[in-house]
Amino acid sequence: MRIRTHYLVIALVVLSLGGSVVAVEKKPKSTPPTQQPKTPAPKPKDSQKVKPQAQPTPEKKFDDFVDKNKNGVDDRKEKPAK
Repeated sequence: MRIRTHYLVIALVVLSLGGSVVAVEKKPKSTPPTQQPKTPAPKPKDSQKVKPQAQPTPEKKFDDFVDKNKNGVDDRKEKPAK
């Protein structure tokens, strides 16, 4: 009797875990729509071209930096080596 109960419990566990597999639906792969070839846009003539506007130059924030030996440190803050 005890062995039958074990088999019954195992069968119920397998059925409960396997029952959700049937609920999963697989969707068939849909093919992407074919793309129509794009027609080339007409080229603008010289008179129709837009001229780029000149961008304003930003103001310089650090114009008093002195670096004659090009080491990246302001020469006025370095101590001269004697």
